Amino acid sequence: APGGIGVFEAVAIALLDEPLSAGVVLSVIAMYRLINTMAEASGAGLAWLTQQGQIAPFSKSSSQKPQG
Repeated sequence: APGGIGVFEAVAIALLDEPLSAGVVLSVIAMYRLINTMAEASGAGLAWLTQQGQIAPFSKSSSQKPQG
């Protein structure tokens, strides 16, 4: 999906215009996009560090069953 202002914002404003102002809706969308971009960048950074050998890859825990 494109990162610019477009259909997503227009639909959100149209659907939420009654209970909220357009400014509030756009502010929430901007925060959503910021958090989403930071999450994607964090994931990409972890993948890159794993590939470079800087951190150990994630793995499932061992198959040992807890005692008891």
